[in-house]
Amino acid sequence: MKVRELISKCHLYPGQHTTIHDRGGTKKKYVSTNRYAFKLGSDITEYLLGLKVNSFECNESGLTINAE
Repeated sequence: MKVRELISKCHLYPGQHTTIHDRGGTKKKYVSTNRYAFKLGSDITEYLLGLKVNSFECNESGLTINAE
């Protein structure tokens, strides 16, 4: 499953965030500014949405995705 597919099926409440741990190329952590809104520019956002999901977890802070 791609990150784009997972995000499209999830519902977060106000105040929760999406965190993506890129285990592939960049080895960085990306946190959305509000639910799913990544203020990163279209190229990096498109890159993140196309990553393959390894695992994910939902908790009170939001959605955490490990992808590569």
